[in-house]
Amino acid sequence: MIKADKKTFRLLYFLGFLVAFSTYLPTYADSSFLGKFIGIGAVGYLMSGASLVTIFLIFFYPRLIKKISNLTSTILMVVGYIISAFVLWWVPNVLAMMIFYGISFITSYLLFINMDVFVEDVTDSLHVGRTRTVYLTFVNLAVLLVPMVMGVLVKNEHYELSYLISGLIMILVLLILLFERRGLADTVKYRSRHFHQLLKALKGRSDITKVFRVSFSLSLFYVVMVLYVPFYMHNGVGFEWDTIGLIMTIALLPFVLFEFPAGILADKGMGERALMTVGVVLMVLSTGFLFFIKSQSFIMWAIPLLTSRMGAALVESMLETHFFKLVKKEEVDLINLFRDLSPLAWLVGPLISSVLLGFVTIPYLFIILAIVILLLALHPSLTLRKV
Repeated sequence: MIKADKKTFRLLYFLGFLVAFSTYLPTYADSSFLGKFIGIGAVGYLMSGASLVTIFLIFFYPRLIKKISNLTSTILMVVGYIISAFVLWWVPNVLAMMIFYGISFITSYLLFINMDVFVEDVTDSLHVGRTRTVYLTFVNLAVLLVPMVMGVLVKNEHYELSYLISGLIMILVLLILLFERRGLADTVKYRSRHFHQLLKALKGRSDITKVFRVSFSLSLFYVVMVLYVPFYMHNGVGFEWDTIGLIMTIALLPFVLFEFPAGILADKGMGERALMTVGVVLMVLSTGFLFFIKSQSFIMWAIPLLTSRMGAALVESMLETHFFKLVKKEEVDLINLFRDLSPLAWLVGPLISSVLLGFVTIPYLFIILAIVILLLALHPSLTLRKV
């Protein structure tokens, strides 16, 4: 177990901030950037392909962590991301763009698994909610800053600049990992079970499967919000990128303001299930409302996007808290399976969206998403047991 002193916690929180800022920075313009090369209709298929490979690699990732350590695998992923980011900044041709976009997509997901393992290794069972939500607050502070920075970077539609800045920030992450490698060296004997063994283990742990259902719904929400909302606001509604950046920054405030207080409540055994349910309802109502907005009104877009993120922040904080109360430190394979749900959503979401966009316009995706979240997430959130 990593020595859990204040310096280690601060280091992990800062690393979480840097990794999140670096990897999320290009995402808000990905659809526009990739669309310049292959068209917006094909963007979903590219992302689905990258997600499919990510799902496959995440399943085997515990074996790599177990074999070479969490720290070493983290360094490898950081180096891979840096190379891909700089190639995407330079992007010589379509083939290189597709290959290295895939590498950046995959390594960013694996990096967050590494960060999960680091944080889980220093967390004691009595402070899971507090530790996880402080970490999430730092991650979400980075996510909050991203739209504002992107609004400036891509004002003249120079989308590739986001990859240059992203790569430079990740170099800083690499230097920190190398200089602090002794403090981050792990000694936990990680567990790596075969897929059928994991499924057998999950049969007797119904709360984990419920968490998985809600988590998958939340990931689908993020897919549509990140991939299609900024694109529609710019190309469909007519907002400039700096305005979109301001609206998104306002919308993301709940992730910074709500998650830590919610984590403290969870540690005290108060309202975990209720907060998650309220979050799901807010996501459903706010996402569905986007379908009905026809005007280029700052307020009309900012309010439902803000309330949808209020819901998502509550759901995310309760998911993280509840899940990491249910798993043990050495169960890195279950942590990987939990994180596999996000690339699975990036496989299913863009693929289905690309098919649907052959028949309907983007606003219909919002109402469809609201219905999917309602059907998948509401019942599990209502029936979670108290931990």
